Amino acid sequence: MITDVIKTYAAELIQNYIDQMPSNYAIRDKITFSVFDKGSYNYQIVIDLPAYWKYIERGRRAYPDPSQVRHNPPVSAIREWIKVRNISPKNFPQFPKLTEQSLPYMLSNSIRKKGIEPKPFLRNAISNTNLDSLRANMKSAMIAEINNYLFPK
Repeated sequence: MITDVIKTYAAELIQNYIDQMPSNYAIRDKITFSVFDKGSYNYQIVIDLPAYWKYIERGRRAYPDPSQVRHNPPVSAIREWIKVRNISPKNFPQFPKLTEQSLPYMLSNSIRKKGIEPKPFLRNAISNTNLDSLRANMKSAMIAEINNYLFPK
C-alpha cells in the first residue's frame, strides 16, 4: 500500500517534470522511474535519465578563453545530440561552409564559449508536486497497514 502511494507520487513528479519541458526535448520520452522498498519503511525513488540531463537542469559554465579547449563538451556526445535533435548544417545558413563532420565541433566550441543556461525543470517539478497530498496518503496507508497487522481479517 505505501509503495503504491509513493509510486503515485513519483508518477506525478515525473509528469510535472515532463510537462515543464518544451515538446521538442527528446529527453521527455526517455524518463523512467522505479520505487524500491528497502525494508523498515525505507523507500527509494530512482529516476532514470540520460546522462545529459544535468546540463539541462544545471546548465554549463562558459569558458570564453580559447586556451581552455579542454572544457569543450565531448564531440561524441554532441554527435549523439545532433542525431536525436535531427540537426544539420542547413540549420545554420550563416555558415555556408559548415559540414556534417564540422558541425559537432562548432557546437562544442560554441557551448564552451557561451555555456548553457540552466533550465531547472526537475527542481521546479519537485517544488510543484503536492507534498501535502503525499503526506496525507502516506498517513492513511500507514494506518491501514498497522491496522491490517494488528487486526488481520
